[in-house]
Formats: sequence, structure tokens, C-alpha cells
Amino acid sequence: MEINSFQKNGIINIKNILSTKDKKKIQESIISFANLFKNKIKNKSFTGKIRNIRDLNNFFIKLEKYNKMYLWNFQQHLSNLKSINDIIHNDKLISEASKILDVKKENILTQKGLILINLPSSYRNLYKWHNAKNFYQKRNNSVGVWLPLINDKSSKNGTMRIAYGSHKKEYPFIKYQKNK
Repeated sequence: MEINSFQKNGIINIKNILSTKDKKKIQESIISFANLFKNKIKNKSFTGKIRNIRDLNNFFIKLEKYNKMYLWNFQQHLSNLKSINDIIHNDKLISEASKILDVKKENILTQKGLILINLPSSYRNLYKWHNAKNFYQKRNNSVGVWLPLINDKSSKNGTMRIAYGSHKKEYPFIKYQKNK
């Protein structure tokens, strides 16, 4: 049973939270917002319409080179898109959280999402080995959700590594530092 696996390991893989239609809507809203954002940049290299995921990826790479803070601001704004907030309130996700936490669906609290754009050429936004439990004080009564929005992830292109069972331990650090 998945709940037993969650209690033991601290992680479960829930598939098909988003439909193909949901994913397409999210991608379209990100591309639409990227075009609005791009049009505010007063630089000749940001011309042409972003039409697809490849154009969007190129926009991210160009934006990182042009101004890292612009990319940071762009990803912060993404978390306010309606399509992103719809993920947080997704019925299947809320139902799964309800089962895992043994709480009625009506009592599930949600939190604004966080978007990270991780480019292959940059390690700036990559999550390093860390302990989120100390950052989220009520972590013992919560479910964290990580999902790729633009490209599917696999062991060959950058999945997250999780220390199974670590949710049962106390760690004095937030960010892991070797030999400390």
C-alpha cells in the first residue's frame, strides 16, 4: 500500500496527477507569460515570439546570460499564474494528501508553489543536499510535491535524490555541509 510506503520511506510516486490537457494548459500559460515578460526587456536580442518549448528553453538560456536576476524574477512570477495555482488545488493531489495525512480534504492547507528553472549550464538554482524540515516547522504534518512542468525527468536528465527514511530523523542543519 502506498501510504505504508510513504510512512516507511517518506516518499511516494503518484502518477497522473495532471492530465495531458492540464500539462498543455500549463505550458501554454508559461509561454504566454514568457512573451509578455520578454516584451518588457529593452534589448534587441529578445525579439521574435516564443511559440513552443524549444523557444521557451532558448529564452531561459538567453535570459540567464543577459541578466540572472531577470530569470530569477521570471520564475518567481510564474508561481502566481492561475495554471500553477490550479496544480496546488488539484482534486487528485488534495485527495492523496488527505489519505497520507489522515485528514479530511476540507482541512488540507495549501501553500503557494515555488518554481525553479534549472538550466543545464547553471548550478545556481539547483537544490543541494538539504533538510527542508527545519525550514518548514510543521513539516511532520505536511506533504511536499515536486513535479517537472516543462520536461519530464528521468535518472538520465536530473531527478531529485531523496534520503529514504530521513523524515523520521532530526537534523540540526538546513543545508548539508560535508565534514560538519
